[in-house]
Amino acid sequence: MSSTAKVSISHDRPVLCSTWKEDGTTVFSSGCDNQVKMWPLLSGAQPTTVATHDAPIKDLAWIPEMNLLLTGSWDKTLKYWDTRQANPVHTQQLPDRCYAMSVRHPVIVVGTADRNLIVFYLKNPQTEFKRITSPLKFQTRRVAVFPDKLGFLVGSLEGRVAVHHINDLLESKNFTFKCHRDEANKIYSVNSINFHPVYKTFATAGSDGAFNFWSKENKTKLKGKDEYLTGAAAMPKATDPGFRKWRIENSMIMSWLINSMNNDIGENFLLFGTAKEIWDAAKETYSSSENTLELFQVESTLHDFRQGEQSVTQYYNTLTRYWQQLDLFETHSWKCPEDAATYK
Repeated sequence: MSSTAKVSISHDRPVLCSTWKEDGTTVFSSGCDNQVKMWPLLSGAQPTTVATHDAPIKDLAWIPEMNLLLTGSWDKTLKYWDTRQANPVHTQQLPDRCYAMSVRHPVIVVGTADRNLIVFYLKNPQTEFKRITSPLKFQTRRVAVFPDKLGFLVGSLEGRVAVHHINDLLESKNFTFKCHRDEANKIYSVNSINFHPVYKTFATAGSDGAFNFWSKENKTKLKGKDEYLTGAAAMPKATDPGFRKWRIENSMIMSWLINSMNNDIGENFLLFGTAKEIWDAAKETYSSSENTLELFQVESTLHDFRQGEQSVTQYYNTLTRYWQQLDLFETHSWKCPEDAATYK
């Protein structure tokens, strides 16, 4: 079985994010063309521009409780939009470029450059509730607010996730863990974090092409069935003694995959027969297989970066962090021991 796109829209530059309205009737998409397009699916109308920024839009979220669209940009602002109006209803200045954002009404968590993590409450969106420095050493890639809204997860380029609670009284429950690393300890970025809507466990997906399921309460990895996605765990014959085990685990992985998706997206994968078919179709439709967007982001930052009022030491340290991030994306082909020594 293969999937075929029924309709599509395009942007002039790379697309960085998208989201749905809660009723599944409308899609919003945005990226490096500095605008958000709203696409009403049921009416068949053409996409229209409903939000703009002065720099690429890195993340966006629909807030059904307020009927507003929230956008976060590299122009160092958050903007709240009533899609019926041309101008934002509120613009919130950020300390640096927005890299990630998560909303569970009334909690907003924003991750910016320079490892800032900022919490807002929608009852008073003009005021920062709390700001911390990320417990992870490298650039923030994703954030996800807990279902109970008491804290959030942070994923970074260094193949780590941090579990952090908003209330300082719960500080003892904070911790970090490694993920998305292969047997050679090659490190992959954490590209997505999502909570299960019922069981409150969460899934991480990385640039290694794998996904894992975790329980923050038990601090344990639940499952990592990569072989069902790669095809290494091929379906045995029905008469094979291992067929029953394969069928149970394949069905479990299929359920995890579909339940991790928005309902309107997940419905498109219900008729697939194996977890690999779902994974391949989703990867073909939604994946950016290389680190093009991350490279574009870091290289754009370096291109515009200036010393300004920073001391030489501060300027050098900041440049070093960005260079280290670029190193994470580079793949070296070593042909001899001298190469290994050079690239060590």
